[in-house]
Amino acid sequence: RIEDAFSAAYLLALTAQVQAELGRAGREAAARGKRLSTLSINTELRFESAEQRAEFARALQSAVVGVVGRYASPYTRADGTAGAGRPYRLVLGCYPIPPQPDATPGETL
Repeated sequence: RIEDAFSAAYLLALTAQVQAELGRAGREAAARGKRLSTLSINTELRFESAEQRAEFARALQSAVVGVVGRYASPYTRADGTAGAGRPYRLVLGCYPIPPQPDATPGETL
């Protein structure tokens, strides 16, 4: 178990979990002749400083918690049993894009 949610090792562990779960869910959906419902968001952005990146992380976390709170059903009931509806996993990751092999000298991670 990786405790540092801001580490590359944690993000890699999450991506491995996503890959395993998505593969299993895809196989199960195909076996039932169903389409697997997913959502993907991919974007590139830049930060000019560590402070700007940290501020972005705080704002993003707050926004995601707010949206989840408004639109998702409770994951568990008060008695600890599973909540109503189908469970979904939301994973957001942000990492420095490695420079391309032909990148301009001086570009760094």
